[in-house]
Amino acid sequence: MSVWQAFAERVQELADRRVCVSTEDFGGLRNVDTINRIADGLGRDRLHVVAVARPFHRQLPSAWQERIKSHGTIRYSDWLNAVLGEDPRDDSYRRFWRSNDLAGVLRAWRHAVPAGRFHVVVSDESDHGHLLRIFEALLGLPDHFLELQPAVNASLDAGAVELLRQFNQRFQHGNWPTDLYRRLIQEGLNKGFQTGAPDPAAARIPPLPDWALDRVHDLTATRIATMRQAGVVIHGDPATLQPPGSYRTSAEAVALDEPTMISITTMVDGLMTMVEAAESAKSPAARTAPLEHAAAAELAAELVQRGKRRLRRSLQLRRQRPSAPTSHRRSADRDRRQQDPRPNPGPHPGPQRPIPTNDDRKAPMSAARE
Repeated sequence: MSVWQAFAERVQELADRRVCVSTEDFGGLRNVDTINRIADGLGRDRLHVVAVARPFHRQLPSAWQERIKSHGTIRYSDWLNAVLGEDPRDDSYRRFWRSNDLAGVLRAWRHAVPAGRFHVVVSDESDHGHLLRIFEALLGLPDHFLELQPAVNASLDAGAVELLRQFNQRFQHGNWPTDLYRRLIQEGLNKGFQTGAPDPAAARIPPLPDWALDRVHDLTATRIATMRQAGVVIHGDPATLQPPGSYRTSAEAVALDEPTMISITTMVDGLMTMVEAAESAKSPAARTAPLEHAAAAELAAELVQRGKRRLRRSLQLRRQRPSAPTSHRRSADRDRRQQDPRPNPGPHPGPQRPIPTNDDRKAPMSAARE
């Protein structure tokens, strides 16, 4: 039985409850057979699909930042040109519009659920509890049952993002190991930037330039018309997806690329967390963490990394081990046999090492079912 089949059966067992399944991956699906399989597994007759529409003028800077956090090296202006361009073959274009093309999402899911059970939630950037209140209503939960949690993926200032981008370039050019990048940059520097106290004086990622803002106005107008014509259930006011009138004024004379300043507070937070990540990797506990509860992908990745570390240690030991000339070794063996009258028991296997055991070691989309 596959993981999906087991999960779907568990959902079917909860027929008297409402189940919420949330993953951004649903927004990127275009294969009709896969979508029908999901609909049938969750219970097509009671399935509701919920998509969140976030204003592009707020989402674009955030999406570029997430790209940089995930090994990206592309400059902000180059990324905007690619995403807001018209070349579907471009990698940045495909990555962004795969899950943010509302018309494409509606076309893909229209055979799985009727329009009356497809919900589009218009994100309200001024009210962080807006999305929670809508999901409380959809799931039949009491008012204010859901609570906001502290942000675990906080936005970075412009200097911190540029520092990460240039780190990514150096790592790629230096061909450094992926596990080193994960440990020092993702779990170190980047984590320190996000969890440290924000510096109110630090420069933020700049707003969209005028040329990009004009393109966003056109794209947003098309998106609003699409959701209204589709007859789906709309939560919120679609007009708020357009940039406010004050946005263009604040976007004037902004330099998009390569800021040269970073907050000292931000830098210290990042470096301290990087040092802590490097130190924790040296401890035996970090190198031999138990894997009983690890996901399959995490387990496979960890086993590969452990194998690489053992291979490197083995190669280092071989290079460091002194080696006598063959003729000298044979003479030494002959002299030893002459001095020892005991019969030769055969080659000694040497100390056996124990076999190590586990003890040694993007816009969200949901499917809700009533």
